[in-house]
Amino acid sequence: MKKHQIQHDFDWQRWTSDTRDLTAIEPIFAARLVFNMLLIYEFEHALLCLKNEDCVWGPVHTSAGQEALAAAAMAALQRNDKIAGSHRAHHQFLAAGPMERPKIFRQDIRNR
Repeated sequence: MKKHQIQHDFDWQRWTSDTRDLTAIEPIFAARLVFNMLLIYEFEHALLCLKNEDCVWGPVHTSAGQEALAAAAMAALQRNDKIAGSHRAHHQFLAAGPMERPKIFRQDIRNR
């Protein structure tokens, strides 16, 4: 087996935040993020409980612990942006919000 040095052109950056960044967030936006994180958290744990009670057939791939990532990523999207999820994409679906869920779901069905 041979090893080759790989050249890269990445611009690595470290981003930090402080209390000024937190105070710049609109309260309604922050509330939406927290709501979505809690919604995903509760859904994931309910799914695990159902699996433990043999109410779900097959494997369960939860996204427990990734609630904040999904909520923030979906909040950053613009109206016409598209996403690609994995077998654990239900946290992104939940974070999309009630107005976007049917559109995302219909697009997913059409692409199968």
